[in-house]
Amino acid sequence: MSQITPVDKNGRIIHQGMRVRIPSGTVITGTFEGGEKLAERTYTITVIAADEGYEATNDHFGNTPATAPRVCWAGSGGFWHYADAEAVEIV
Repeated sequence: MSQITPVDKNGRIIHQGMRVRIPSGTVITGTFEGGEKLAERTYTITVIAADEGYEATNDHFGNTPATAPRVCWAGSGGFWHYADAEAVEIV
């Protein structure tokens, strides 16, 4: 499986501890009730984890789906929040 490095919408590599801007309208997933929502406003957050993505592969067990790189942060209520790395911008 090939890994995909998490980069922002300007192609810059994202690392743990960086501050990034989540634009309004970005799909946010997480451990909160419902598991998915749209950002109602623009957020500036500190990245807890920058998760690598993976390209889809076809191995002898079947297809392995592609996973997009994402950023993770601690959101309101103590829930983990995630957004597609290519949707954010380093500040």
